[in-house]
Amino acid sequence: MLRRAAVRPAVRKDRRRKAPVFFCPGYLYHGLMNAKSALILAAGLAVSFAAAQSPSVEPPDYAKIFGRAYATALDFAGRHAEADEIFRAWGIPTDFAWAIVFPELIRYSALADAIETGNLKVLYVQFGRGYGDFSVGHFQMKPSFAETLERDFLRLADENDRTRIGDAPFARADTVENRQARARRLTDVAGQARYLAMFVRVLDKLYFRETWTDDADKLRFYATAYNIGYKRGAAQIRKLAAIPRFHTGLIITKPAYSYAAIAADFFGKR
Repeated sequence: MLRRAAVRPAVRKDRRRKAPVFFCPGYLYHGLMNAKSALILAAGLAVSFAAAQSPSVEPPDYAKIFGRAYATALDFAGRHAEADEIFRAWGIPTDFAWAIVFPELIRYSALADAIETGNLKVLYVQFGRGYGDFSVGHFQMKPSFAETLERDFLRLADENDRTRIGDAPFARADTVENRQARARRLTDVAGQARYLAMFVRVLDKLYFRETWTDDADKLRFYATAYNIGYKRGAAQIRKLAAIPRFHTGLIITKPAYSYAAIAADFFGKR
């Protein structure tokens, strides 16, 4: 008789995935990446800490950059009491007024001025600004600037400001006599100081809606307007304030600097 083979009970297989107990390259890869990220983070923190500890970038040393011209400009601004008296009479802080034109004082050269104003002054007096629109004096004002400023001042100024002009009211007629009187005012320090005071007052009227974070912010705006033209509009003046355009040569040279930055640097040291 045949013996029936014993039937073993079925064993149910556990299909759940067991944790691997063998070496897996993927685990090593992810571990290395985590370690690398930690090192990068640590290095970044170290660099940030070092940057925080390092001194901030120093502003340009304009006295060193412009050398003797800078020293001469400082001397000029310090020894013209007649200009200070005019600024005070108009209620304009003297350091604010001098800062507006300080870059022009740097650029000014007695030799260049004598060459530039000699024949051109005669041409302007005889024929008008179309023939001889020259920059003159330490403030480097042009007849065209003075003419425009006179018209705007007479249009915008109140009676008190008009009495501060010091001369008879500006004549509007474009005659030899009037141009000669204007050229005479532009070649005199006191005359240029009055034009500068008029310039500040005109800007006070034109841009009275503008707000300033501080006096230095206002100074940068006024200095830029003096340099590029005060009728450009507020947005354009603010945009051009930071652009390096100032140089001390007869032609554009590099490096150039921001006119407003030089003015503000002088203003901050007064």
